[in-house]
Amino acid sequence: MTGLCGLVLLAACAAATPPAPPSAATAPAAAALDPQIDALMVSACYPCHSDQRNDPWYAKLGPSSWSTTGARGVLNFSRWAQYDAETRTVAIQMIGDAVQKKTMPPVDYTFFNHGARLNEEQQRVIVAWAAQAAAAH
Repeated sequence: MTGLCGLVLLAACAAATPPAPPSAATAPAAAALDPQIDALMVSACYPCHSDQRNDPWYAKLGPSSWSTTGARGVLNFSRWAQYDAETRTVAIQMIGDAVQKKTMPPVDYTFFNHGARLNEEQQRVIVAWAAQAAAAH
């Protein structure tokens, strides 16, 4: 019975409406990657990879909570303007690789935050953008 109650609670939590991510208007303008890419990054990446955070309760639970601080250490869109050209190029390549391998956004995060999920077309757009942008640098 306890297991059933836990499953019901987990399902209810998964269906709960997550907090809205930063909007394109409130997202750090410094990144300004590409309008279409920016919109995807704001919804799928900024919650963990920027200083403008509105952490929902489930982001405070492991394993998500274990990596959110580290995520900003690896890539922080709020500091994009401070990155040199080489760092930006590496970051863009990492974005493309992570999206292509489907390691970002993490499954444990998107399980609760459906707005951070990237569909196949969105993934394709990001990977193509990353390949083109990294080659241009």
